[in-house]
Amino acid sequence: MATGRNHLPLKKSSQYKYVRMWVCEKGLIKWTAGFNGKTLSFGTEKEAALYIDKQLILTGRNPINVLVRKNNLDLQS
Repeated sequence: MATGRNHLPLKKSSQYKYVRMWVCEKGLIKWTAGFNGKTLSFGTEKEAALYIDKQLILTGRNPINVLVRKNNLDLQS
């Protein structure tokens, strides 16, 4: 039975901020996204980075990983 206590942090993501790679008890690799004291696991590095960007947008900050803020000047021309 998996207890969840034997997860090993391997490394921080080289591409994305607030994203880490973990290895579970059964040898599965999970990507975790941690922001504002909340951590969630994802299957891919990009999914974790996308979650971080969405959380940043919800708190009124600019996305830093995958998403890009649209420039309002392009819409007016």
